[in-house]
Amino acid sequence: MSKQTRIIKITDNKLYYTPQDFINVSDTNFLSFASFNVRFEIFWLIEILNYKKAENILVVSVIDYSLEEKKPFFEQKAKSKVSGFEFCKLKWQMLEPVLSFYQKNKLVDIVDDIYEPEKDDNEIDTPLTENDIFKQHTLIDDDNLQEIKPKIEQVKKYTKHFTYYFKDAIFKLGYVEIYKFFDFVVDKVDFKIYNDNIIPEYDFIKNYFPKVFENKKQFNVKAIIEIKGNYVVKARAYSKEISLINDELISSVKKLRTLELMKLSQTEDVDKSLFTADEIWDEATDEGQDGNIFNQNEEDIVNILMNLPDVRNKKQLEYLAGSKHNAKEKIRFTLRPLFGFIFYIEGEIMNHYCWELLNSHATYIWSFEKGERTDVQLKRIEEIVNIIRDTGRKKYKSAYLRNEMDADIFFNTINHKHAKSDFKDSFVMWKHKFKELLV
Repeated sequence: MSKQTRIIKITDNKLYYTPQDFINVSDTNFLSFASFNVRFEIFWLIEILNYKKAENILVVSVIDYSLEEKKPFFEQKAKSKVSGFEFCKLKWQMLEPVLSFYQKNKLVDIVDDIYEPEKDDNEIDTPLTENDIFKQHTLIDDDNLQEIKPKIEQVKKYTKHFTYYFKDAIFKLGYVEIYKFFDFVVDKVDFKIYNDNIIPEYDFIKNYFPKVFENKKQFNVKAIIEIKGNYVVKARAYSKEISLINDELISSVKKLRTLELMKLSQTEDVDKSLFTADEIWDEATDEGQDGNIFNQNEEDIVNILMNLPDVRNKKQLEYLAGSKHNAKEKIRFTLRPLFGFIFYIEGEIMNHYCWELLNSHATYIWSFEKGERTDVQLKRIEEIVNIIRDTGRKKYKSAYLRNEMDADIFFNTINHKHAKSDFKDSFVMWKHKFKELLV
């Protein structure tokens, strides 16, 4: 489309020169001599001949009265203020069918061939049929005001089946919002798929829904659209998958998200060593998204992870999280070298920090004198975990035994011997050794 041409849309006796900006038909040189049929959306391709800057009026000529390619209209933007349109000669045979009424004698100056040429004397009159008379315009006043008898538009109903990507849907309060283009209507059709269980926060976790629907990235939609003329009268949509979103399914999503926290241990760019629940969710989610959407606390995460099948130190985790950890401090999580948990246990003489890695072979315990503040002690634990992350557990233990580091604190390990033995209760032995250290 050249710079001198634009598309205008005429609907409801308004003339739109962008999808948002319009003038009334009375702001053109039609004045009040004609009115467009409100049952139609009319698209014209016009050529801009002049712009009267003092009056903000465009002088235009219509070059296509039945434009088929309408999509460029929806991308048009106003370059200058427009207060009115001044049309050059219009074609009567193209204009008349889209008018609901007009004053014919007032349109003579702007419309070509508005009156039929005089009949040849040799022309033979053909009697009008009843149908012909019905189609003629009816004279209703002395000013030659004419009215076209409107047709009764029938409502057409379409039923369409399609699929829609979860990632493209928008989750609102009580419904999912989608849209779709169809070949039988100009604009996109908006749909709301209702489900009282849905809340706006689910928009942050919608990429998990395919995982609980057998890895299907799209959900099925049945849509019913009712059209009258070029307008959508009613649009409804239903989806089996969206209707299945309930508390049980959300619990599955919650579990999936939590299990994926373990994958963070594979990332190389994590600077921090100890994380609370909120901090680890922030690490796991993209910037600008609500990380801890389910408001899971540290205990929630521990319970989900330690209930995985075949967790070799499940009993240790249950014991530490359930009866030994002191609620004065939050459970902390570590990501590297492995996913693990830091529990805080307050003894009579000392404060103890226990590091239990998921599916690990040993428990690590650091003990501090009680006089020091716990936030300082936690900072020290974070520094130690950083050293282990960089050098490895064996080197750290060797350095401690040689008094080369952390000689001012007590460090012990308890191995998980015979963890899967059918003949020895390894947990009882581990628990006995663990209690001996809690002074």
